[in-house]
Amino acid sequence: MLRRLTAKNVVNFRSGINITFQPGANFLIGRCATGKSAALELIRRCHHDNINVSTISTISDITEKAYAFCLYDSIDGFENLNIKTLLTGIYVDPSQEDSDEEKKQIYKIAIVEYQIPNCLFVYGKLIEESGTADGATYFKFRLSETQTKDLKPPEINDAKFCRLIDLVKQTNDGETCLNSCDGRVADINIDGILAILLKQFAATMPHRGISPVMWTGQLANMISDKETLCLEAMSRADILRTLLNDSDNVDQSKADDIYRCLSPENFKFEKEGDKIFVIDPSDTKVPLIRAPTGVYESKQLSLLLAHKKIRTLCLEEPSRGMHQDMIKKFGQLILPRLTDKTVVIVSHEKALVSPYSLERTYIFKNSWSDYLVCHEVMKFPICCIKVGLDEEMKTVLFSDSVLLVEGDTDRIILQALFHQIVSEQKPKILQKVLTEKSSKLNLTTDVIEKTFARTDIVTLGGDKAGLDRQKFCKLITIPCVLLLDRIAVTEKREFPCRMKSLYVTEESFGRSVKIETENEWNSQYENISKYLGKKDIFVWKEGDIEDVFLSQIPSEDEIYSKMELSQIVREGGDKETVKKNRKSWKSKLISHSLGDVNQLVISGLGENNKETSLSFLIEFLLRKFCR
Repeated sequence: MLRRLTAKNVVNFRSGINITFQPGANFLIGRCATGKSAALELIRRCHHDNINVSTISTISDITEKAYAFCLYDSIDGFENLNIKTLLTGIYVDPSQEDSDEEKKQIYKIAIVEYQIPNCLFVYGKLIEESGTADGATYFKFRLSETQTKDLKPPEINDAKFCRLIDLVKQTNDGETCLNSCDGRVADINIDGILAILLKQFAATMPHRGISPVMWTGQLANMISDKETLCLEAMSRADILRTLLNDSDNVDQSKADDIYRCLSPENFKFEKEGDKIFVIDPSDTKVPLIRAPTGVYESKQLSLLLAHKKIRTLCLEEPSRGMHQDMIKKFGQLILPRLTDKTVVIVSHEKALVSPYSLERTYIFKNSWSDYLVCHEVMKFPICCIKVGLDEEMKTVLFSDSVLLVEGDTDRIILQALFHQIVSEQKPKILQKVLTEKSSKLNLTTDVIEKTFARTDIVTLGGDKAGLDRQKFCKLITIPCVLLLDRIAVTEKREFPCRMKSLYVTEESFGRSVKIETENEWNSQYENISKYLGKKDIFVWKEGDIEDVFLSQIPSEDEIYSKMELSQIVREGGDKETVKKNRKSWKSKLISHSLGDVNQLVISGLGENNKETSLSFLIEFLLRKFCR
């Protein structure tokens, strides 16, 4: 079974990746174009000779070494060969200055650690300058005890790996003499090793060239040429054609159990020669193309998971085409019970992510010139992960950037702000604010719109979880801003919000500073906000988002009465009454039309040249998230 993928300077993994796999399900997640599919392709290339390692698109920097290797243990077919662990992959010499990139030396290598103490062999071939395996030079030799020290496959790191490759490159062409343990070591070359591995490996990927989507322009041809369409659907269903009714390779009972768990039991599949049919609930035999969405996908997935010989299975978007209830059952009932194979899953489905799968989850990110793989989330206290990984926080795992807000009021209002920023027809006051920010920060309108379009707003349900969840985001390298009410940064909570020495002030100013009046807060706000800004925290100057509107919207304004802002005025009411009125106003916010909420947000931007908290927030987010 696959245990590790190690690669460096291939595809866009310039700085390298090192992923450890456990028996059962392992998850590669992240947003689009971050290298998840590329990781699966590297695993596939470690099993094959038909590798394309001589193209610029495969190697990030042709002047640096490049390699990709997979580590295996518990390998069926090698039981009588005394093999303990196996490392297979490719190594590419760096190009010399002024040399042709196509003429680098490319090695296909298998490093075998036998059960015999200090018995480590290297099998491989030097691929010719053409980049193919034709006419390749084979080699096999045993490393001495001194050479194998710290070089056993599970312990190879970059420096030790390069030492090993140097030993390989110093080997004469052809097989070298082996010593006394030769009689207990199989006479096998790298092609034989790869052939055994390949029988135990399978990977699925979406069709790239032909779209699964049809349109009305095809209907006329579909009606007149049904037979061709049915045959085409069956010809592309290679997994079903190969594995359906194949009891020698598939545990059909297990496959049926998985299928029944995922999909309605009243759809059955039959194979007649090369043709496959679906039996619908009315016992009518219909062509495969008539299989309902998700049923076909569930059937082929069940056959792969029940395969007796496959020990490493890579699945790209296995839930594609499935309904949400199928995906949940797949994640909660099927995957946790897999123990007989290593399953590597690339997915964008939040339903497959849970606190119990995080230790098997790798999060892919990208920078300007590199793909990054993060597993740092496992350093976070597991109690916080269990509490914090709710549906809202699962969104973070697939996000470009995140704005954490305390409650639904902030989320509803800021979603309205974001919507108007990315819309084509912007209100004049908002257009003016964005023009000023683009000029100040040297950003184009396109960059600003894309920044807000890709930023997810996640609700905390209060301020107490804010710092922990922000830490969660930073551990998985997701840009994150925490938006807090002013009361959240006060040492003593009172209502209305009377400041009592903010907890940040001592660190900000080097001394304890009490802020007891509104004027004192306003005079110190810039310094406090700069300090908090370094921690990616933004605090409303006015108190909370409701106070922002009260400070900007005159009571005679139409939106003031329409949105009933008089309910949230603090002055003139006792603490309990104000608290009750504000809670009531928040609960009714969702009943207002989107147009009213949009108008409220625009009014909160103020008029003339006066900067407001909303415009400050826009600038703050642009500084943190633009790239």
